[in-house]
Amino acid sequence: MSDWGKLLMGVLGLWMGSCAPMGPNYVKPEVVADPRYKEEGVWRYARPADGVPRGEWWRVFGDGELDRLEAMAAEGNPGLRAAMLRVEQARLVVRGAQVELLPDANVRPSADRRGDSGNLRRSRGDIAFFGATWNQFRVPLEASWELDFWGRVRREVEAAGAEAGAAAALGEAARLALQADVAQSYFALRTVEAEMVILRETVALRERATGLVRDRFRSGAISELDVARAETETADAQAELAVLEQRRAGLVNMMATLAGRRATSFELKLAPLAGTPPQVPAGVPAEVLQRRPDVAEAERRLAAASARIGAAKAAFFPSVRLTGRLAVESSMTDDLFTKGSKAWAAGSSVNFPIFEQALNAVVYDGRKLQFEERLAEYEQTALRAFQEVESQLSALRYLAEQEAAQLRAVEASGRAAKLSAERFRAGAVSFLEVVDADRSRLQSLRQSRQTAGQRYVATVLLIRALGGGW
Repeated sequence: MSDWGKLLMGVLGLWMGSCAPMGPNYVKPEVVADPRYKEEGVWRYARPADGVPRGEWWRVFGDGELDRLEAMAAEGNPGLRAAMLRVEQARLVVRGAQVELLPDANVRPSADRRGDSGNLRRSRGDIAFFGATWNQFRVPLEASWELDFWGRVRREVEAAGAEAGAAAALGEAARLALQADVAQSYFALRTVEAEMVILRETVALRERATGLVRDRFRSGAISELDVARAETETADAQAELAVLEQRRAGLVNMMATLAGRRATSFELKLAPLAGTPPQVPAGVPAEVLQRRPDVAEAERRLAAASARIGAAKAAFFPSVRLTGRLAVESSMTDDLFTKGSKAWAAGSSVNFPIFEQALNAVVYDGRKLQFEERLAEYEQTALRAFQEVESQLSALRYLAEQEAAQLRAVEASGRAAKLSAERFRAGAVSFLEVVDADRSRLQSLRQSRQTAGQRYVATVLLIRALGGGW
């Protein structure tokens, strides 16, 4: 290449490096939240910061079996593995987009043997001849490079990077959803087991009561109607226990699937729900909410849409491509790599889009509309995030009040059942009153356990709404 050619390429390279990409430079949006929760706490400006480590948030429950199941799910769940593989695929797309910034170079060796027509006259020096046959060997290095003057390729790389970030956020959303599903299913299972304990005790008590009623019937103290009522209540409790055992079996099978295990070989020991869930601080600043993966995904999609505006704008301008060729050529292999076999070529081309401008304008307008769509989706995602946190905070507050009232009802119904049994043994009331009192006691007990389980689930949902930590 001549000195002038080298100088031209250097100037073009410097010009390309100094040209800023076309289109708007992306600025992360800020969502201004209300100054306080309705329930309590403070919001500030919400901007995605999903890279902050969340940690193993489920350990706040202090349940070793839950810790074990979460670890099993993280390692063996096929759905999570598929989500992480999609993240890796998105990162490969970024690498593919970055390759377009580099020159395209190829080595294409070739070997030909040719024979001319006998009617084709050729000359070599002073000698004329017809029908020549010869060999031709080539080892060329060909290169071309589209100069990214207007930043089209750089904007496409930027968009691919943002899409990869969105894919990573989706992967984290899948991870968080799996963790929450494991915790929710686990506490639902333990709630059912707590009800099973209550019903088993109830069945045992009613079987003993039925025996006493039969004894009193044989002595003529009561009618056979009381025996039928006692047997009915015992059978009802046994039927409800069977329903709960079926529900537990289904939840255990679900836990197996979440953990990536076969349901046929998976079992969990009985461990009824007890105690109360840990308190998650209500005064959580917005820096925690903004770690939500869905908010991060929406923000990355918005960034990609912004970059594509620049790529579409760059399409209005001409593209410049440099080409070069360096080769060795010879009709004999012996002197193929000698000095005299060298051949080279250098050139450039400019492509002016004339008839494509109308289509480019449509694409450009479409990209701007897509950006506005992504912005609206981001704002909607942020609003939904606030709503979910507020809803779970409200649920926890009212569930706590509900459970407190139900515990008072449990205490009162237990006293009523005890008094009714004493009055029946004294012959003051019929067995119907005992049945009603015992049924009320059982209902209050089961409702209190169900509400306790709902408090655990609401705590899990609050942590999920906060992005998996605080």
